[in-house]
Amino acid sequence: MPRQGPKSWTALEEEVFLQSQLPAYIACQATKVYHNFWNATIHKFLSRWPERARLTDIPQEGELSDIQKSCVAQAILKQQSAIKNWFRWRTNVARLARSGRSHGVLRLDTTLAGDEMRGTRAPQEVEIYSQMHYEGRVKAEADALIASETVTSRGDKLSMRRIVTCDKYAKEPEEIKAE
Repeated sequence: MPRQGPKSWTALEEEVFLQSQLPAYIACQATKVYHNFWNATIHKFLSRWPERARLTDIPQEGELSDIQKSCVAQAILKQQSAIKNWFRWRTNVARLARSGRSHGVLRLDTTLAGDEMRGTRAPQEVEIYSQMHYEGRVKAEADALIASETVTSRGDKLSMRRIVTCDKYAKEPEEIKAE
């Protein structure tokens, strides 16, 4: 299937080069130290594909005027920014979630251990109860209440499901809550 959306600013070889640097960028994300990565990657990129060659109104060889040097410098800064954005976009959590690489249901063992929820709020006890027991203990009653009150909007249905889940959780014995 052909690629949709706007045309990429990279040529095929450039895209392959940037893809090859992606694991190093991901390793830098863990330490949040990018300085050496940016310097090395941008230097390699610009040495293989000089910005001067992309600019049509700049001579490929010979001395440049001050205005031409300024144009090349601005183009290099723009290219550096584009490279950084390329890496950031390929590892953007929000984009990855929209593209279907995320899982809708929490993995409870890692969530409760604290590994998966770093940087976000911890789930409430009622939410964990809902994850574990919704299908078996809550769904039938919630669906019946929604049907009896003729609720049609998604937000109202979600509110009803939350109310029923909270009520069911409050009535559960302590053994179930301790799970």
